[in-house]
Amino acid sequence: MAAFSVPIEDPRVEGVTTAICRAVEADGGVAHLVGGCVRDAALGRPIVDVDIEVFRIPVDRLQVLLGRIVGFSLVGASFGVLKVH
Repeated sequence: MAAFSVPIEDPRVEGVTTAICRAVEADGGVAHLVGGCVRDAALGRPIVDVDIEVFRIPVDRLQVLLGRIVGFSLVGASFGVLKVH
């Protein structure tokens, strides 16, 4: 598996991304960066926004974890899509 070392453009986004991934891992889940940020990293472009796919944590538990870190809204209830503000 390849690892990318491309900085996230906005330090606030980087901090929140790191905090979410660590909280998910600490709760027994797995977090993967997906979507455009992976493409941008592969192309050596700066990352502006981030999509995170979370496994092994139910959406209601994820909402509790996120609520401790950042504001968010449920935008895709049938798929458990949460949007961080």
